[in-house]
Amino acid sequence: MLAMARDVLGALAASDVLGGVVVVSRDKAGARLAAEFGVEVFADAATDLAGAVAEASDHVRTRSAVSGTLFVPGDVPLIGSQDIAAILDGHRQVTVVPDASDIGTNALACSPPNAFDYLFDGKSFKPHLAAAARAGLETRVVRRPAFGIDVDTVAELAAVATQATASSHTGIFLRTSGIAERLCGFNRETASVGREPG
Repeated sequence: MLAMARDVLGALAASDVLGGVVVVSRDKAGARLAAEFGVEVFADAATDLAGAVAEASDHVRTRSAVSGTLFVPGDVPLIGSQDIAAILDGHRQVTVVPDASDIGTNALACSPPNAFDYLFDGKSFKPHLAAAARAGLETRVVRRPAFGIDVDTVAELAAVATQATASSHTGIFLRTSGIAERLCGFNRETASVGREPG
């Protein structure tokens, strides 16, 4: 998780279209990551991800005159600064970035912050579009392959292992820990399922 978060923070820190980056975490590891990247940390008191995003959005809105916020989870390690730019290019009120299956939300830009109620439950893509529409907000969808894979399953981790660059924190960790090699075995077993007998 820390390797993936470092790759995500690296992409955000390298972006020239963001006014700042805030790590939302109550964990000491989150505070250490924020210090490592020279960004702010906000310790939320929420009981779920939607509440944490809303609290952090309120925090940055009251602290400074921000026009909007961009939520990016820590488990999308394939993203780069060009993906952030693509999301915000043409953004007006709400921009939703789905996973590869159009089920979950893997990034969400909202201007102004908290203009509608968030729902992050693993199946939030269509509900977010509906909630934003009910609030009368202009909504757009941006699909980016790097944002398509968030790591919730072994299959998704295997996909990341095949696509992560050798110099990325995630790629290095998967390779040096031996996980990448084990995931290759997982990929071979998965590919053999349903194969016609010889």
